[in-house]
Amino acid sequence: MKKIAVLIVAIVFVAVLTGCSGRDAQIVGDWEIVLENAERFGRYLRFEKSGAMYCTPGIGKNDTVRNIEDEFKRMADYYEISYSAKKNRVVELTITVFGEKVTVAVEYAVDGDVLIFDGKTYRRLT
Repeated sequence: MKKIAVLIVAIVFVAVLTGCSGRDAQIVGDWEIVLENAERFGRYLRFEKSGAMYCTPGIGKNDTVRNIEDEFKRMADYYEISYSAKKNRVVELTITVFGEKVTVAVEYAVDGDVLIFDGKTYRRLT
């Protein structure tokens, strides 16, 4: 009986730690918007395991991974975004620009290599 109680407590403990992590492994990676001129947050999005998020408006039709990397780095000079996944497929973004913080909640869903973020469709790059 004691072993069963310990097992149940261990399972609950792991579930709580996993649920409180604030990260959704499905969203981690690089994403590109499917429809041109439809972006609100950017043509490219990156969600990192650390909770950092990057976005960029895109840099033209001849984008390469190197160019995207450069653009993410350039945009990070102007702002910092962190994300935390909440219940009911909502991600909370904390955006810091020039020392001022703003928090917004954005609905999202991931289905394989497709991300619906703020009502816009993105495809997975990595």
